[in-house]
Amino acid sequence: MKSIYHIIRDKRAWCCLSIFYSRKSWTDLLLEIASFYHNNKNLFNCCLIYLSEERGEHIRITFSLDVDNIDLVLSKIENHFLLFLKKNPSVCSKEFLFGKGFWRYYPNNSLAWNRYNMQYHNMDLPLDERLKVCLSDFQNSRLADNPLLEEKAFALLEQIQQEVAVAPNGISLAKWGCLVECLAQNFFLEGELDELLEETDDFLITLWRGGLNEANVGISQLFLWMGDYFLFRFCDKRSQCYSYSFQMLEQMLHCLLQFFSQLLHSSMYVEPVFLFPISFWQDLEWWLLRISEFSVSEFAKKALDNLYALPDSEILLRCIPPMNALRWQLRNGIFLNVSQGL
Repeated sequence: MKSIYHIIRDKRAWCCLSIFYSRKSWTDLLLEIASFYHNNKNLFNCCLIYLSEERGEHIRITFSLDVDNIDLVLSKIENHFLLFLKKNPSVCSKEFLFGKGFWRYYPNNSLAWNRYNMQYHNMDLPLDERLKVCLSDFQNSRLADNPLLEEKAFALLEQIQQEVAVAPNGISLAKWGCLVECLAQNFFLEGELDELLEETDDFLITLWRGGLNEANVGISQLFLWMGDYFLFRFCDKRSQCYSYSFQMLEQMLHCLLQFFSQLLHSSMYVEPVFLFPISFWQDLEWWLLRISEFSVSEFAKKALDNLYALPDSEILLRCIPPMNALRWQLRNGIFLNVSQGL
C-alpha cells in the first residue's frame, strides 16, 4: 500500500480519512469508528471525528500515529472500514449530481484519503503526554508512598512551567493551569496558588478580552481549555479568585449564547453539526452541566437548552467518540475531589 499520510510532525503522521456514508445511518458508522478506535487505541496518538456533507454525506476521521509501521496500520484501517461498508451498505438519503473532473461528489459507501484540509494538526501532543505523566507520577507517589517519585513529579512540573512560560499561548497555559489546580485541590501542592497562577490568569483574561485572535489554534479547543481552567479556579475554595473566575464564566456563557443565536439568524446558515469535531459538543455539555450544578449562572441552563435543541443533538451527544485523555483525567481529578467536599 502506498504511503498516504498527510503531514509529519514530532515524529507522528497525521492522516485524514473520509468515509462516504448516508447521513441517516451516521449513528451506525460512528459506533463502528468508536469501537475500532477503542479496540486499537495503542495505535493512535490522537483521533478527531467530524461530520460533513461536502461532496457527499460522509464522516471525517483525523488521526495521528507513530511513523513506524505506518503502512501496516493504514492498511488495517482501510481494510476494516471497506469490510464494514461491504457488510453494511447505506442507502443515500438524497440525490447528488455527480460532477466530472476536479470537483465531484464521491460515491456513497466509499473511502477517500486526504480529501479535506486537516484541522488541529498543531495540537501539542508531546505536552499532553508530559502533563499526563506528571499527574500520574503525583498520584502514584501517594499510592506507593514514594518520595523519590514525588520529587520526580515536582521536577517535571517545574520543567513544564518553564517551557510554557518561554513561549506562552492560550491552550498550553490553560492546560498547565488546569494541572496545577488539579494537583492543588488534591493536596499535592501547597503554598500560594493564586500567586503561582497570577500570570496565567492575566494572560488568559487578556486573550479573552482581545477576542481570541490567536493564530493557528482551534478556537473550540481554546474555548474548552479556558472554560475548564476558570471552572477549576472557581471551584478552588482556598483561592481568592472567585470573583473574576465567576466573571469569566459568565462572559464565556454569554458568548456561547450569542454563538447559538447567530447560527439561527445567519443569512448563510451552516449546521452546527459540521462546525466542530463531535467530541467538542460532549465536552461542552459536561462543562455546562457542571456550571449548572453550581448554579453559577442562569446562562448555563439557556446554553444547555440551545445545545439540546440542535438538529442531530442525539448524534452529537450520545455517540461516544475518542476523548481527550488529558482533559478527562483532569476533570475527573477535580470533580471527584469537589463532590467529596460537598
